[in-house]
Amino acid sequence: MVQNASESASTVTSPPRPAQETGPPEGAVDQVRFEVITTPSGFEDLQGPWKALLEASSYNEVFLTWEWMFSWWQAFGGELFVVVAYEQRDPVGIFPFISARKPGFVQLKLMGTPDSDYQGVILKSDEEATVLTAFFRDFLGTYPEIGLIELPSVNERHGHLIEAIRSPPPGWHCHVTHEKQCPAVVFEASTTWDGLLSGLSKSTRKSVRRRLRQLERPNVNIRTESDPESLEERMNDFFELHNKRWKSLERPGYFRSKRVRFFHQTLAQRFLEPGYLRLYCLEIDGQPAATDYVFWYNQRAISYQSGFDPRFHSYGPGFFIMTYAIRKAVEDGLLEYDFSRGTARYKYSWNPLVRVNRSFVLWRRSMAVQVYVAARRGLMQLSQLYENSAPKKLKKGLRLLVPRRVRQIVDPYSRPDAKVALEEDSQ
Repeated sequence: MVQNASESASTVTSPPRPAQETGPPEGAVDQVRFEVITTPSGFEDLQGPWKALLEASSYNEVFLTWEWMFSWWQAFGGELFVVVAYEQRDPVGIFPFISARKPGFVQLKLMGTPDSDYQGVILKSDEEATVLTAFFRDFLGTYPEIGLIELPSVNERHGHLIEAIRSPPPGWHCHVTHEKQCPAVVFEASTTWDGLLSGLSKSTRKSVRRRLRQLERPNVNIRTESDPESLEERMNDFFELHNKRWKSLERPGYFRSKRVRFFHQTLAQRFLEPGYLRLYCLEIDGQPAATDYVFWYNQRAISYQSGFDPRFHSYGPGFFIMTYAIRKAVEDGLLEYDFSRGTARYKYSWNPLVRVNRSFVLWRRSMAVQVYVAARRGLMQLSQLYENSAPKKLKKGLRLLVPRRVRQIVDPYSRPDAKVALEEDSQ
């Protein structure tokens, strides 16, 4: 079992401190005040207010739930820097950051990176502009140590945050580092399964119906895991299926790391009780053949990861179990089935709506920060050139030889177990 990161996380480095001032910055938003949570107990105590605020937010996303964030932090640790905005005594905003001290400044990055497909902050509906203005203009003005803020995987649906980022406060720069397509099948309230199929191509309809007819075979069965007693075992089966698939392609699987497995085991238990988890398990001849790991939250199904045993490739197990999950989403009245990040071909056979994730970097105009940003940008460009042109065997060897601390010069939050973009049509 992986050690709980919260046991030692608060002793890694000291968090950034506010400047010594006699009062708030000139022109501050009077009705908004801020509190910074840096301790495990403070983070844990936020569970109730966090849930209530997220439900009152216009961007209510499963990757922003307290269960996701706290489970992630327990697994991977980091220096907590959770900023809570209040109007009088009511929370109106939560900015969940991890801090890292750099030479001459402090860096903030959204908690959950790189495992969260959609990231952002939590803002009370109709208070977004007020809270964001107070944070970027007033709060950052009281913390001159903060020099770099990374906001990865911000979806276009998070419009208020994007608008604020693109208009940074005086003394700050902003740029977009990455863009990623995120396809989703969107359903109308009156959508039926047959109606959805009628809008697909003839070849896709044929493939879907052929796969689902396999459920009539006596040796084929799909079930949804709902028993907390057996959930750990089923999750382990899922990890094994996922890693088998990617090992067959000579690619590293996402779940090869103990910390990643610990995170998702912990998360699955927390998600099961409120009904956020759908773990679909396909069995053929009594053996695990495929699993689809899906989150059901706020009227959306989000497909996070899947896996299948290459021995059952002739059944098309990945496409089979995904089709079953989409049909269940339609039958249960959900509003969409989100394929999450990535552009694998099978996603586009469902005529999805395509949204875009953008990763933003904000940095303060100071010499230390600008040197750091320029150096890292150059290293990232060299790294991309290397990834696109170096032979596979050379890359594999260097991953084993180059220390992780050296790799973190390019990305200080990188992990050998970071969620990989599985772009090939694996279904």
